[in-house]
Amino acid sequence: MVKSIFLQDGEEIFVDDEDYERVNQYTWTKSYYRDLTKVSNKKVGSLSNFIINDHVQKYKNNDFTKRNLIKKSVLSKRGCRNTSSIYKGVSWCKTKNKWRAYITIQKKRKHLGYFNYETQAAIAYNKAVLKFANGEGYMNVLGKNNNVIEDEYKSPKFQNITRRTSGKFKGVRYHKRDKLYYSTLYINNKLFYIGANKNKDKAALMYNKSIQYIDSDAILNDVPMTDELKEFIDNWEIPERIKALKEGADNE
Repeated sequence: MVKSIFLQDGEEIFVDDEDYERVNQYTWTKSYYRDLTKVSNKKVGSLSNFIINDHVQKYKNNDFTKRNLIKKSVLSKRGCRNTSSIYKGVSWCKTKNKWRAYITIQKKRKHLGYFNYETQAAIAYNKAVLKFANGEGYMNVLGKNNNVIEDEYKSPKFQNITRRTSGKFKGVRYHKRDKLYYSTLYINNKLFYIGANKNKDKAALMYNKSIQYIDSDAILNDVPMTDELKEFIDNWEIPERIKALKEGADNE
């Protein structure tokens, strides 16, 4: 079973059920260096390495389940940028006028053959990963650019910064002293207070109604609806200070 958690900017990522509790103890952020994007925490390091030591993502996206993690090595990386082929382990040979496939094993390049078609060479590389590395390496996806490109992370424009200290709901934090659930939004690096309620579900619905007013495509909390909750949220009014945020967003 797969569960979702949210990064500091509100972006949704996915982890295996057995990893959810220990991953969800920390706040995870994205950091950028040159062409690389890393999801990490200052205390424990990168998320992929936290889940399985010395592992990285096979495909750089929002999937941090074990099926997308691979032991860190030269083979685990995508192909280099600005090469003659869109596939890893494939290059154009001018002298042969064909596509050449090769793989690097223990720092030695192994020739896999020449091919008339680029996809044939890509398939030969994939087979070599299975044969020489037991599949523990990046596998070419046919028809797509398999070289280092911008990571395929997708973050909705307006999301709440939240560590799941109050349970499963985004934008909801429990204040022990006040014994209230606080509903908040985090937009453009600023925290905005929506309101508070003794009921966690109601606080989550306050967040939903507010974020949906600002951004109709935002990710909402999945709150089991009852007649009481429906009556509450139908009658609850979004604060004017929150409504004013929509005008600022529309002007961007």
